[in-house]
Amino acid sequence: MGTRRSGFFWRKGLLWASMVVLSSAVSCTSPGADTTLALPTPTAVIQQVARATPLPTAAGPTRRPADTATPRPTATVESADAPVGFPLAIDLRPWRVVDGPEGREVVPPDANGPTVLEVARDFQPRAENDMEANRYGWNCRLHATYEGAPAVDWYLPRGTPVRSTMDGQAELAVITPNNSFAYYGVNPRLYLGLPSPELALYPFSGPSGGMGVFVSVLNGKLRAEYGHLDLTMTLGLVPDTAFLPPYSPNYGYGATFRRPLNPGQETVVARWEVRKGQTVGFIGNTGYSDVPHLHYQIVSEDRRTKYCPTLEEFPFPGWLFRRPAGLP
Repeated sequence: MGTRRSGFFWRKGLLWASMVVLSSAVSCTSPGADTTLALPTPTAVIQQVARATPLPTAAGPTRRPADTATPRPTATVESADAPVGFPLAIDLRPWRVVDGPEGREVVPPDANGPTVLEVARDFQPRAENDMEANRYGWNCRLHATYEGAPAVDWYLPRGTPVRSTMDGQAELAVITPNNSFAYYGVNPRLYLGLPSPELALYPFSGPSGGMGVFVSVLNGKLRAEYGHLDLTMTLGLVPDTAFLPPYSPNYGYGATFRRPLNPGQETVVARWEVRKGQTVGFIGNTGYSDVPHLHYQIVSEDRRTKYCPTLEEFPFPGWLFRRPAGLP
Protein backbone atom coordinates (compact mmCIF):
# COMPACT_ATOMS: atom_id res chain seq x y z
CA MET A 1 0.00 0.00 0.00
CA GLY A 2 1.27 3.49 -0.65
CA THR A 3 -0.50 6.44 -2.31
CA ARG A 4 -3.81 7.00 -4.12
CA ARG A 5 -4.82 9.41 -6.83
CA SER A 6 -7.99 11.21 -7.88
CA GLY A 7 -9.97 10.52 -11.06
CA PHE A 8 -10.69 6.94 -12.03
CA PHE A 9 -8.09 5.71 -9.55
CA TRP A 10 -8.19 7.71 -6.33
CA ARG A 11 -5.00 8.84 -4.62
CA LYS A 12 -4.81 8.29 -0.91
CA GLY A 13 -5.74 11.49 0.86
CA LEU A 14 -7.35 13.33 -2.11
CA LEU A 15 -11.09 13.94 -2.37
CA TRP A 16 -11.42 12.59 1.15
CA ALA A 17 -14.40 14.73 2.05
CA SER A 18 -16.59 12.76 -0.35
CA MET A 19 -15.42 9.30 0.61
CA VAL A 20 -16.86 6.76 3.01
CA VAL A 21 -15.33 6.06 6.42
CA LEU A 22 -15.48 2.46 7.59
CA SER A 23 -15.63 3.41 11.26
CA SER A 24 -18.49 1.00 11.84
CA ALA A 25 -16.18 -1.88 11.00
CA VAL A 26 -14.33 -1.59 14.32
CA SER A 27 -14.88 -0.26 17.78
CA CYS A 28 -13.49 3.25 17.38
CA THR A 29 -11.37 4.82 20.08
CA SER A 30 -9.76 8.20 20.26
CA PRO A 31 -7.46 9.25 17.39
CA GLY A 32 -4.14 7.48 17.61
CA ALA A 33 -5.46 4.41 19.47
CA ASP A 34 -3.81 1.31 18.06
CA THR A 35 -6.39 -0.84 16.28
CA THR A 36 -3.96 -2.26 13.72
CA LEU A 37 -2.82 -5.81 13.36
CA ALA A 38 0.62 -6.34 14.81
CA LEU A 39 3.35 -8.74 13.80
CA PRO A 40 5.80 -9.58 16.58
CA THR A 41 8.62 -7.08 17.04
CA PRO A 42 12.00 -8.84 17.02
CA THR A 43 14.24 -8.35 20.02
CA ALA A 44 17.17 -7.87 17.65
CA VAL A 45 17.51 -6.83 14.02
CA ILE A 46 16.09 -9.61 11.86
CA GLN A 47 18.80 -11.03 9.65
CA GLN A 48 17.56 -14.57 9.03
CA VAL A 49 13.78 -14.49 9.14
CA ALA A 50 13.67 -17.16 6.48
CA ARG A 51 15.51 -19.61 8.71
CA ALA A 52 13.36 -19.01 11.78
CA THR A 53 11.15 -21.90 12.83
CA PRO A 54 7.62 -20.97 11.72
CA LEU A 55 4.70 -21.18 14.09
CA PRO A 56 2.11 -23.85 13.29
CA THR A 57 -1.06 -22.67 11.57
CA ALA A 58 -4.40 -24.21 10.82
CA ALA A 59 -4.55 -22.86 7.30
CA GLY A 60 -3.02 -25.90 5.62
CA PRO A 61 -0.11 -25.99 3.22
CA THR A 62 0.71 -23.07 0.99
CA ARG A 63 -0.48 -23.55 -2.58
CA ARG A 64 2.18 -23.10 -5.23
CA PRO A 65 1.55 -22.42 -8.90
CA ALA A 66 2.19 -25.38 -11.17
CA ASP A 67 5.65 -25.59 -12.71
CA THR A 68 5.93 -24.82 -16.41
CA ALA A 69 8.50 -25.48 -19.07
CA THR A 70 9.25 -21.76 -19.35
CA PRO A 71 12.52 -20.84 -17.61
CA ARG A 72 11.83 -18.84 -14.49
CA PRO A 73 13.91 -15.75 -13.74
CA THR A 74 16.16 -15.57 -10.73
CA ALA A 75 17.58 -12.61 -8.87
CA THR A 76 20.42 -10.95 -10.73
CA VAL A 77 23.25 -8.61 -9.78
CA GLU A 78 23.83 -5.76 -12.18
CA SER A 79 25.50 -2.37 -12.10
CA ALA A 80 24.59 -0.19 -9.16
CA ASP A 81 23.39 2.84 -11.14
CA ALA A 82 19.81 1.53 -11.55
CA PRO A 83 17.36 -0.05 -9.07
CA VAL A 84 17.76 -3.67 -10.21
CA GLY A 85 17.34 -6.45 -7.67
CA PHE A 86 15.48 -7.07 -4.43
CA PRO A 87 15.20 -4.63 -1.51
CA LEU A 88 15.10 -7.62 0.88
CA ALA A 89 17.12 -10.76 1.47
CA ILE A 90 15.67 -13.05 -1.22
CA ASP A 91 15.38 -16.06 1.11
CA LEU A 92 13.01 -14.30 3.52
CA ARG A 93 9.56 -15.90 3.69
CA PRO A 94 6.74 -13.34 3.90
CA TRP A 95 3.74 -13.74 6.16
CA ARG A 96 0.45 -14.64 4.50
CA VAL A 97 -3.21 -13.71 4.72
CA VAL A 98 -5.73 -16.31 5.95
CA ASP A 99 -9.32 -16.19 7.12
CA GLY A 100 -9.37 -16.28 10.92
CA PRO A 101 -12.19 -16.38 13.48
CA GLU A 102 -12.31 -12.57 13.60
CA GLY A 103 -11.76 -11.99 9.90
CA ARG A 104 -8.62 -11.88 7.82
CA GLU A 105 -5.29 -12.03 9.57
CA VAL A 106 -1.63 -12.56 8.76
CA VAL A 107 0.14 -15.68 10.00
CA PRO A 108 3.77 -16.84 9.97
CA PRO A 109 5.05 -18.60 6.87
CA ASP A 110 4.99 -22.35 6.41
CA ALA A 111 8.35 -24.10 6.61
CA ASN A 112 8.21 -24.60 2.85
CA GLY A 113 6.32 -21.41 2.07
CA PRO A 114 7.47 -19.19 -0.80
CA THR A 115 10.31 -16.71 -0.41
CA VAL A 116 9.96 -13.05 -1.34
CA LEU A 117 11.62 -13.89 -4.67
CA GLU A 118 9.15 -16.72 -5.36
CA VAL A 119 6.19 -14.55 -4.38
CA ALA A 120 7.25 -11.85 -6.85
CA ARG A 121 8.01 -14.38 -9.59
CA ASP A 122 5.31 -17.05 -9.18
CA PHE A 123 2.37 -15.54 -7.32
CA GLN A 124 2.02 -11.81 -7.93
CA PRO A 125 2.09 -12.05 -11.77
CA ARG A 126 -0.69 -14.68 -11.86
CA ALA A 127 -3.06 -14.23 -14.79
CA GLU A 128 -6.02 -13.99 -12.43
CA ASN A 129 -5.64 -11.14 -9.96
CA ASP A 130 -7.11 -13.15 -7.08
CA MET A 131 -6.38 -13.65 -3.40
CA GLU A 132 -3.53 -16.05 -4.18
CA ALA A 133 -1.79 -13.35 -6.22
CA ASN A 134 -2.02 -10.96 -3.25
CA ARG A 135 -1.85 -13.32 -0.27
CA TYR A 136 1.68 -12.26 0.65
CA GLY A 137 1.30 -8.56 -0.17
CA TRP A 138 -0.35 -6.43 -2.85
CA ASN A 139 0.92 -6.89 -6.40
CA CYS A 140 1.34 -4.16 -9.02
CA ARG A 141 -2.14 -4.62 -10.50
CA LEU A 142 -3.88 -4.20 -7.16
CA HIS A 143 -1.81 -1.10 -6.43
CA ALA A 144 -2.81 0.28 -9.82
CA THR A 145 -6.48 -0.37 -9.03
CA TYR A 146 -6.43 1.24 -5.61
CA GLU A 147 -3.60 3.74 -5.94
CA GLY A 148 -3.32 4.50 -9.62
CA ALA A 149 0.22 3.22 -10.19
CA PRO A 150 2.18 -0.06 -9.87
CA ALA A 151 4.16 -0.99 -6.76
CA VAL A 152 4.78 -4.17 -4.80
CA ASP A 153 4.31 -5.16 -1.14
CA TRP A 154 5.55 -7.98 1.06
CA TYR A 155 4.06 -8.70 4.52
CA LEU A 156 7.00 -9.09 6.90
CA PRO A 157 7.65 -8.53 10.63
CA ARG A 158 8.42 -5.10 11.99
CA GLY A 159 12.17 -4.57 12.10
CA THR A 160 13.05 -6.56 8.97
CA PRO A 161 16.02 -4.82 7.28
CA VAL A 162 15.44 -3.08 3.94
CA ARG A 163 18.29 -2.80 1.43
CA SER A 164 18.96 -0.15 -1.19
CA THR A 165 18.72 -1.54 -4.71
CA MET A 166 21.19 1.01 -6.14
CA ASP A 167 23.83 3.56 -5.27
CA GLY A 168 22.54 7.08 -4.78
CA GLN A 169 21.49 9.85 -2.46
CA ALA A 170 19.07 8.68 0.22
CA GLU A 171 16.40 10.94 1.67
CA LEU A 172 14.53 10.08 4.85
CA ALA A 173 11.02 11.53 4.53
CA VAL A 174 8.25 11.73 7.12
CA ILE A 175 4.54 12.14 6.46
CA THR A 176 3.54 10.59 9.79
CA PRO A 177 5.24 8.08 12.10
CA ASN A 178 1.80 6.88 13.20
CA ASN A 179 -0.61 4.39 11.64
CA SER A 180 -3.56 5.88 9.76
CA PHE A 181 -5.95 2.97 10.39
CA ALA A 182 -5.37 3.46 14.12
CA TYR A 183 -5.64 7.24 13.84
CA TYR A 184 -9.06 7.08 12.15
CA GLY A 185 -10.31 3.98 13.97
CA VAL A 186 -10.78 1.88 10.81
CA ASN A 187 -10.49 -1.91 10.72
CA PRO A 188 -7.30 -2.79 8.78
CA ARG A 189 -8.27 -6.46 8.37
CA LEU A 190 -10.68 -5.52 5.60
CA TYR A 191 -7.86 -4.46 3.30
CA LEU A 192 -5.51 -7.41 3.79
CA GLY A 193 -4.81 -9.44 0.68
CA LEU A 194 -7.44 -8.88 -2.01
CA PRO A 195 -10.06 -6.45 -0.61
CA SER A 196 -13.74 -7.09 -1.26
CA PRO A 197 -15.02 -5.09 -4.26
CA GLU A 198 -17.82 -3.88 -1.98
CA LEU A 199 -15.37 -1.87 0.10
CA ALA A 200 -14.83 1.81 -0.50
CA LEU A 201 -11.58 2.51 -2.35
CA TYR A 202 -10.76 5.10 0.30
CA PRO A 203 -11.49 4.25 3.95
CA PHE A 204 -10.56 7.42 5.85
CA SER A 205 -12.29 10.70 6.69
CA GLY A 206 -9.10 12.72 6.22
CA PRO A 207 -5.62 12.60 4.68
CA SER A 208 -4.21 9.10 4.39
CA GLY A 209 -0.65 9.48 5.61
CA GLY A 210 0.63 7.81 2.41
CA MET A 211 3.82 5.83 2.95
CA GLY A 212 4.17 7.19 6.49
CA VAL A 213 7.94 7.10 6.91
CA PHE A 214 9.92 6.28 3.79
CA VAL A 215 13.37 6.40 2.24
CA SER A 216 13.85 7.56 -1.34
CA VAL A 217 17.15 6.81 -3.09
CA LEU A 218 17.87 8.94 -6.16
CA ASN A 219 20.38 8.09 -8.89
CA GLY A 220 20.12 10.09 -12.09
CA LYS A 221 16.59 9.91 -13.48
CA LEU A 222 15.26 7.18 -11.17
CA ARG A 223 14.19 6.83 -7.56
CA ALA A 224 13.76 3.64 -5.56
CA GLU A 225 11.39 4.19 -2.63
CA TYR A 226 10.84 2.08 0.47
CA GLY A 227 7.64 2.84 2.38
CA HIS A 228 5.97 2.32 5.78
CA LEU A 229 9.28 2.14 7.66
CA ASP A 230 9.69 2.20 11.42
CA LEU A 231 10.97 5.70 12.23
CA THR A 232 12.80 4.98 15.49
CA MET A 233 14.78 2.06 14.09
CA THR A 234 15.50 3.78 10.77
CA LEU A 235 16.80 6.92 12.50
CA GLY A 236 19.57 4.78 13.93
CA LEU A 237 20.97 4.25 10.42
CA VAL A 238 21.21 7.94 9.54
CA PRO A 239 24.63 9.58 9.96
CA ASP A 240 24.57 12.47 12.43
CA THR A 241 25.81 14.84 9.73
CA ALA A 242 22.94 13.92 7.39
CA PHE A 243 20.12 15.59 9.34
CA LEU A 244 18.66 18.83 8.00
CA PRO A 245 17.97 21.56 10.60
CA PRO A 246 16.08 21.47 12.92
CA TYR A 247 15.89 17.68 12.80
CA SER A 248 18.07 15.24 14.72
CA PRO A 249 17.86 11.70 16.08
CA ASN A 250 16.14 13.03 19.22
CA TYR A 251 13.75 15.47 17.55
CA GLY A 252 10.07 15.17 18.63
CA TYR A 253 8.77 13.61 15.41
CA GLY A 254 5.74 12.06 17.08
CA ALA A 255 4.32 15.41 18.12
CA THR A 256 5.23 17.36 14.98
CA PHE A 257 3.96 14.74 12.52
CA ARG A 258 1.17 13.19 14.61
CA ARG A 259 -1.65 14.05 12.19
CA PRO A 260 -1.61 12.21 8.83
CA LEU A 261 -1.03 14.39 5.78
CA ASN A 262 -1.52 13.71 2.08
CA PRO A 263 1.08 11.99 -0.12
CA GLY A 264 3.34 14.67 -1.49
CA GLN A 265 3.29 16.58 1.81
CA GLU A 266 6.24 14.70 3.29
CA THR A 267 9.10 16.47 5.04
CA VAL A 268 12.65 15.40 4.17
CA VAL A 269 14.58 15.28 7.44
CA ALA A 270 17.92 13.85 6.29
CA ARG A 271 20.06 13.22 3.19
CA TRP A 272 23.10 10.97 2.82
CA GLU A 273 24.91 8.80 0.27
CA VAL A 274 24.25 5.04 0.18
CA ARG A 275 25.53 2.06 -1.79
CA LYS A 276 23.64 -0.80 -3.41
CA GLY A 277 22.92 -3.50 -0.81
CA GLN A 278 23.27 -1.12 2.15
CA THR A 279 20.53 -1.24 4.79
CA VAL A 280 18.50 1.97 4.52
CA GLY A 281 15.56 1.24 6.82
CA PHE A 282 13.53 -1.23 8.82
CA ILE A 283 9.99 -2.39 8.08
CA GLY A 284 7.28 -0.69 10.13
CA ASN A 285 3.54 -0.01 10.04
CA THR A 286 3.42 3.74 9.44
CA GLY A 287 0.98 5.75 7.34
CA TYR A 288 -1.60 3.98 5.17
CA SER A 289 -0.56 0.48 6.22
CA ASP A 290 -2.85 -2.38 7.18
CA VAL A 291 -0.08 -4.52 8.72
CA PRO A 292 3.73 -4.28 8.93
CA HIS A 293 5.06 -4.60 5.40
CA LEU A 294 7.42 -3.12 2.84
CA HIS A 295 5.95 -1.02 0.03
CA TYR A 296 8.51 -0.83 -2.80
CA GLN A 297 8.21 1.39 -5.85
CA ILE A 298 10.43 2.62 -8.66
CA VAL A 299 9.63 6.09 -9.98
CA SER A 300 11.08 8.82 -12.15
CA GLU A 301 13.00 11.64 -10.49
CA ASP A 302 9.89 13.87 -10.48
CA ARG A 303 7.66 10.91 -9.43
CA ARG A 304 5.36 11.41 -12.44
CA THR A 305 6.18 8.00 -13.91
CA LYS A 306 6.05 4.78 -11.90
CA TYR A 307 7.37 1.41 -13.03
CA CYS A 308 6.35 -2.14 -12.12
CA PRO A 309 9.04 -4.00 -10.11
CA THR A 310 7.49 -7.44 -10.84
CA LEU A 311 6.92 -9.22 -14.16
CA GLU A 312 3.29 -8.15 -14.44
CA GLU A 313 2.05 -6.58 -17.67
CA PHE A 314 3.04 -2.94 -17.38
CA PRO A 315 5.44 -0.86 -19.48
CA PHE A 316 9.08 -1.61 -18.62
CA PRO A 317 8.44 -4.18 -15.84
CA GLY A 318 10.67 -6.67 -14.04
CA TRP A 319 13.18 -4.49 -12.15
CA LEU A 320 13.45 -7.09 -9.38
CA PHE A 321 15.07 -9.46 -11.88
CA ARG A 322 16.75 -7.37 -14.60
CA ARG A 323 16.92 -3.91 -16.11
CA PRO A 324 14.01 -3.52 -18.58
CA ALA A 325 15.06 -3.13 -22.20
CA GLY A 326 14.22 0.01 -24.15
CA LEU A 327 13.71 2.30 -21.17
CA PRO A 328 13.76 5.93 -22.37
